[in-house]
Amino acid sequence: MGSAIPPDLQKELDNLTYRTDGPWTLAQTANRTEVFNATMCFISQNLPHKFNFTMTGKAVASEPTFLTDLSSLTVLRNDTGVLRQLGVGISPGNTTGRGTLNLEVHSGPDLWMELDGEVSIQSAYLELWVTLVEFSTLGGWSLAGNIVFNGLTTTVIWATHPEHAAMFQKILHETGNPALALQAVMFRVYQMLYNDWLPIFEPTHEVTTINAQNVVVPQQWTGFIISIAILIMHFILTALTLVLFAKRTQSSLLGNAWQAVSQLVSPETQDIIPAAGSEGMKDRQVEALVRSAGRNKEVYALASGVDNGRIELCVR
Repeated sequence: MGSAIPPDLQKELDNLTYRTDGPWTLAQTANRTEVFNATMCFISQNLPHKFNFTMTGKAVASEPTFLTDLSSLTVLRNDTGVLRQLGVGISPGNTTGRGTLNLEVHSGPDLWMELDGEVSIQSAYLELWVTLVEFSTLGGWSLAGNIVFNGLTTTVIWATHPEHAAMFQKILHETGNPALALQAVMFRVYQMLYNDWLPIFEPTHEVTTINAQNVVVPQQWTGFIISIAILIMHFILTALTLVLFAKRTQSSLLGNAWQAVSQLVSPETQDIIPAAGSEGMKDRQVEALVRSAGRNKEVYALASGVDNGRIELCVR
C-alpha cells in the first residue's frame, strides 16, 4: 500500500494571512497578493408548517419572467422583475413595488405533519432532499438542470439550472451578499417545490377574503358645494323663465309655421314660387331654375317691404 503524496504548493502559500471583508474572508500572501476569498452560508431545509396570517395588498397579475434565455443560455440584462420581487435593488418594505402582498402572521406555527411517528417524518425529509438535490427526469425544475444525465454520480455531482445560477450571480454581483443570494435561490426552489406538491397537498382550512376597489373621494367639500349651487341656480332660472313665458306672453311666432311661409312670398320671389309650385318641381329642379334665371348669386334677407310694410324676403 503506497503512501500519500503531498501536493506541490508554492512557498508563497505556506504563510498565508487572513482578513475579513464583510461576509468574506480574504487569504493573502506575504506581499498582500489575494489568493482566494471564502465565505460560508447555512440553510435550513425545514418541512412546511401551518400559520394563521393575513395578506393585504394589490392584486398581483403574474409572476416575473425568467432571467435567462434557455435556448441560448444567456442572461437577460434588462429584466429585473425577479430581483425586485426578492427585495434586491428596492426597499424590502415596498411590497407594492416588489409585486408582493403584506404578510401579517397571527399565530403558529402548527406542524404540517403530526409527530406521531418517526418513520413518516424521516420519509418526508428524504422526499424533500431528493426533490431539492437529486436530478430527476420528471423534475427538471429543481436545482439540478437538464444538462447532466441521470446516473449514479448525479446525487453527488450535478449542474445547477441556468435560471438559478443567473439569479445567484446577479444578486451576488449587485449586493456582494452571498447569504442573500443563497436565500433567494432557496426561496425560488421552495416556491417551485410548493407548486410541485400542490396536487397532493390535502389540508383544507377556512379563509376570509375581502376585495376592495379604489374610488375617488373628495377630501374637501368647497368645490363640490359651489358646483351644486351653480347647478341649482341654473335650474331655478330656467324654471322661472318658463313660468314667466307661459303666464305673460300674449303673442309669439313660436309654433306658427304660416308666418314663415308668408315671408317667402314677395315681389323678389313672385316669378320663382308660382313656377315651382305649379309644376311640382323638386329641390334640384328649383336650383336649376334659379341658376338659369341668373339669381343664384343674390343674397336675401328679411326686411320690411317698401310698398306694404310687411316682413318679407328682399334682395340685399
